[in-house]
Amino acid sequence: MAANQAWGRGLVTLPENTKGRDFVAGDLHGQYTLLMNQLDDVDFDEAVDRLLLVGDLIDRGPESFDCLHLPYRPWCFSVLGNHELMMLQAMIGQESEAVIGWFQNGGQWVLNEDWDDLLCVAKDLVANLPLALEVPCQERRLGLIHAGVTSGVWGEFDALRDVWTRDLMKPTHDWYVPDDPVVEGIDAVAVGHTIREGVTLRGNVVGMDVGAARGKAPEVWEVCALLEAVESHQRSGRVTTEFKPLLSDRTVHGF
Repeated sequence: MAANQAWGRGLVTLPENTKGRDFVAGDLHGQYTLLMNQLDDVDFDEAVDRLLLVGDLIDRGPESFDCLHLPYRPWCFSVLGNHELMMLQAMIGQESEAVIGWFQNGGQWVLNEDWDDLLCVAKDLVANLPLALEVPCQERRLGLIHAGVTSGVWGEFDALRDVWTRDLMKPTHDWYVPDDPVVEGIDAVAVGHTIREGVTLRGNVVGMDVGAARGKAPEVWEVCALLEAVESHQRSGRVTTEFKPLLSDRTVHGF
């Protein structure tokens, strides 16, 4: 199976949550307990609330197996991250270079798990994670994709580049980063993949990865609050707005 195999289901649109709240979290990288602590802080109600994830559930952290199973829960939805892509290329594609690359990037945790069980999860769940999610909130729409929308137009995706790009969230001194990155056709887009010191807004793109791969708690924001923050940022005229964590390890916004 070729390395550029297009995994995933493209774009999945969720109905509006009229009974509870929607939350979006940054890359997890195996930080299951820290995520659950964050959800406890917002009184997350599994009966009515939903959790949306920007991918990279696995690798580098201590509880990758638990994080990998989150999308089996009816209240949790995730897009495909590059670490899930590496898992698929290694386990299903059976590419020797992919296996080595995955292990070099945090995939060694699988050595402590049952390979056959993980292979079933890879085929049943991971291979069917969508490339992008879209969710409405009060007549606005938030999109989620792991790394970025390289076309600049929501709905026009590149199955490989959009899980790997770092262009939009690199430091502003990198000359090729646009001053005002806006993805057309959507109110805001939440991404992960590139670690920042805090949740970072540029144009209508929101970088959610604050370093779970380094042991930090993933940021959790209520979707409506995130959309309001994007609107405020765009009105401000600033190139970048950054919300640094209020606490060193745990912080929750929008409650």
